[in-house]
Amino acid sequence: MLRQRLPVRIPVPGRDVPDAAAELTAAVERMRRPRPVRGDLRVRVRPGGEVRVRQVSGEHVYHPHVDGRLEQEDDGQVWLVGRAVEHAGEVFVVAFWGFLALCMALMTAVTVVDGEALGAIVCAAGAVAFGVLTWLFQRGRRSFPDDVEELMRVLAAASAGSR
Repeated sequence: MLRQRLPVRIPVPGRDVPDAAAELTAAVERMRRPRPVRGDLRVRVRPGGEVRVRQVSGEHVYHPHVDGRLEQEDDGQVWLVGRAVEHAGEVFVVAFWGFLALCMALMTAVTVVDGEALGAIVCAAGAVAFGVLTWLFQRGRRSFPDDVEELMRVLAAASAGSR
């Protein structure tokens, strides 16, 4: 099970890459609150034009992040070009519950072979419960493209506010 990735491309205001980096950083700093709230935008721009954009995650909520570069095209427009990457916590949660479901299924087989009916019933119920949790959390990963779209919308609104 791998982290999902999507290519992204978003215009950034600025005459050139250093100017766009300064504009983007200033726009996000204007939106920054003293105490971060889930969903707040965080941007790190390095001198070479490398950018990481993320939203503050909270308890049981994981947002994707964008790693990319500021690139200037021939017409002078500066773009943030990179890829959105799923938060590792999303993958971990699904893998964790799937592992527990597998362990309980193996324990069910062991208890059936040993002839322990009560143990087999308890382990089978656990395997089914953990399997259902795995399926539910896997379904939650389907929202990744929508989460990336939301991140790009927030970033676009922040960069538009700097103009």
